[in-house]
Amino acid sequence: MKRTVLTYFSTLFVLLFSSAISYGQTTVTASTTAATNVSGGSNVFGVTNNNAFGIAITTFSAFHNTANNGRSYSVWYHPTALTGAPSITTANGWVLVGTSPLITGATTNQIIPVLTNRYVVIPPSTTYRIAIVCNSGLAFFSTTGTNTYTSGNVTIQTGSSAISPGYAGPFPSPNLTPRYFSGAVTFVQAPPNNISAFTLVSPVNNTSYCANDSVLVRVVLKNDAGTSASNFPVTARYIGSTTNTITNTYTGTLAAYARDTFTVGKLNLPQGTYTVRAYTQLSGDTISQNDTTPVVSITFRRPNTLPVVVSDTVCPGDTAIVSIRSVINNTNYQWYSDPTGGTSIATDTMLIFETLMQDSVLWVASDSANCQSNRVQVTAKVNPPPAPYLGDDTSFCESIPLILDGGHPGATYMWSTGDSTQTIPVTNVSGNYWVRVTQYCTRADTINVTIRPLPTVSGISYVRMNNTYQFYPSSYQNVEDFEWHFGDGATSTDTTPIHTYTQSVNVALIVKLIVKNTCSSDTAYRSVPTSVNDIEGEENVRVYPNPAKDRLFIELKNARLEEMYLVNMMGSIVRKENGSSGLNSIDLNLLPPGNYILKLKTTEGDFARTVQISR
Repeated sequence: MKRTVLTYFSTLFVLLFSSAISYGQTTVTASTTAATNVSGGSNVFGVTNNNAFGIAITTFSAFHNTANNGRSYSVWYHPTALTGAPSITTANGWVLVGTSPLITGATTNQIIPVLTNRYVVIPPSTTYRIAIVCNSGLAFFSTTGTNTYTSGNVTIQTGSSAISPGYAGPFPSPNLTPRYFSGAVTFVQAPPNNISAFTLVSPVNNTSYCANDSVLVRVVLKNDAGTSASNFPVTARYIGSTTNTITNTYTGTLAAYARDTFTVGKLNLPQGTYTVRAYTQLSGDTISQNDTTPVVSITFRRPNTLPVVVSDTVCPGDTAIVSIRSVINNTNYQWYSDPTGGTSIATDTMLIFETLMQDSVLWVASDSANCQSNRVQVTAKVNPPPAPYLGDDTSFCESIPLILDGGHPGATYMWSTGDSTQTIPVTNVSGNYWVRVTQYCTRADTINVTIRPLPTVSGISYVRMNNTYQFYPSSYQNVEDFEWHFGDGATSTDTTPIHTYTQSVNVALIVKLIVKNTCSSDTAYRSVPTSVNDIEGEENVRVYPNPAKDRLFIELKNARLEEMYLVNMMGSIVRKENGSSGLNSIDLNLLPPGNYILKLKTTEGDFARTVQISR
């Protein structure tokens, strides 16, 4: 019969026997009579270790009916006797030892190994409850039999055992009792050095995490030996888009048969699917079956981008708006009152603070597919309003620039002149100037500027009658005082003075006019032809008609006319003609009406006379 059983299993079972034989391999078999009763898929019984040392169950056997061919078996244990009806779930403290391959080659109904190469350690003087479950099949058992079966000081508790009665029935809550288990357990003496990586508490199998989140790797360690252990490494290995290991040393003291939950480190992994397992590396531990936890599969979803926020600063009582810039599709934005912890106070792309009177600091995180980014601070801030001051109303002289300054560097400006700079110069235009300064809110100020213009004069004109002149300031503006200097030492403060030069002056003199006001002065100069020697006698020179309209005639006696000029009141020559003996004339048609000086150059001397063109 043993040769038939071995045909159902891999070489691992043979290797287990060869590696464990030195520890005294022993099998306890219950109910050798064929089991004929069926119900559900579960057989529950107890195993008591009455030795002074721990034992390690390496093989679990059960009665297999060929009706269950093509099905597999799962083995569970609970580290207490549990005399009541079982509920075989992890929540109730049950631990899954493992699941067999499909049983396909059985030709007879018999007890066969259903799970091998295991290492479930039962401490001395301790009872574990065991459940063997035919997945999707029936449990075969007896309704009569012996309550205990012992070998090697290890007892199977079944039937009506007071320590751990037998149950059968549907998984996970078999309710038929007393029932008698048909099967066996094979055990060896537990070695002196044996630390098992029992299970991963974190990460949790088939759980999805956010990429780059810190996920703790926490493993339940179990000392399956009779002596304490300390200072041994524990390693976690992950395999996926990136593969690596993290290792930490258990520096505490793990007592014999005790358990402890140990943090190996943190996983911060990019997006992808990974498998994770943990294993121990105790020096002298020759039992490898229980060194490694079951593998868990986890997924890291895509990372979440930090939100780009827009804070706001307003004046007291104004409305502040804080918002998300560049909103990402399929992303929510969670707002918090604190940088960590707490619950979300809002979910939106913006928050509005009406009549804000004091600073408000918030934090916001982007949230997509339940992956939340780190939080970013955003502030609704209250600042004093701008207070532009252009100064008191003022007046000043033209050309002395007044710089108006809106203040508050970095603000935006709108001036009455259309300028948008912080400062503007005012030089020559009187009036009201205002500025609107916007910095969180808008405030304005106005100044009235009066500009006193500078005096100006463009030249000097005059009307001459022989050596008597009446002088005129040309194109003058903003003049309060006139100061004339006639070039012969005489002066006047009249606006249009009349001055007569003495007949003894025979040189051209420079007339100077200084115009003034309270701001400044301006000066004009003019050369005056006072050196004319008159030709004596009206009978020798005749100029007519005067006033003239179209033509002016000049008639000389006792002299020949060489040149004649017409000079306007600005001193500019507007017409020049060559002369001759007898009657001469000048065409006036192209000249504007006004007063002119006619200058004659003759063989007997120079002559000047005032003429008028009138139409």
